[in-house]
Amino acid sequence: MASQYPKQINTLGDHIRARRLDLTLLQRQVADQIGVHALTIINWESNESPPETRFIPAIVQFLGYDPLPPGSSLPERLAARRRVLGLSNRGMAARMGVDQSTLRGWEARLHQPTGKSLDVIVSALENWYQVDAVGSCQFSEQSIQGKPSSSMLDCRAPTSQFPPVRVPRFMAGHCLRSN
Repeated sequence: MASQYPKQINTLGDHIRARRLDLTLLQRQVADQIGVHALTIINWESNESPPETRFIPAIVQFLGYDPLPPGSSLPERLAARRRVLGLSNRGMAARMGVDQSTLRGWEARLHQPTGKSLDVIVSALENWYQVDAVGSCQFSEQSIQGKPSSSMLDCRAPTSQFPPVRVPRFMAGHCLRSN
């Protein structure tokens, strides 16, 4: 049933459904916000198909945080940044001023960047938050029955028309931030 809250939030579709239900929105209202057809939202929420990379920025804006893992290694972080920006391999390579096969090689760990290339990657990972962030999250400790909660944070996206979203503390690094 489409109106049921997900038992576990494991997929991007689960995150979308949970946020939609928290905001008491219809699937077509979310579809309008993200720029897709309502049937696309239905497919994502039912995990019939994953969202295309080009829709990730709008999904992150709707959610108020990035639910996908940021990656721990340089190649994983680079791929995660590309995904959050909604860019194809070609688009990210062009933006970075490198060849598409070079970027693909970095992400696939076929070779490691050095020198000037490493500077370009560091810039892509750190400085694009300012330029591309669809919202910035301000974390504040919330209390439960007068006691500070160590497991939940209030993630507020001030540039969004949506209210704050409660996110687990472990997801704090996933929330978009501005420098």
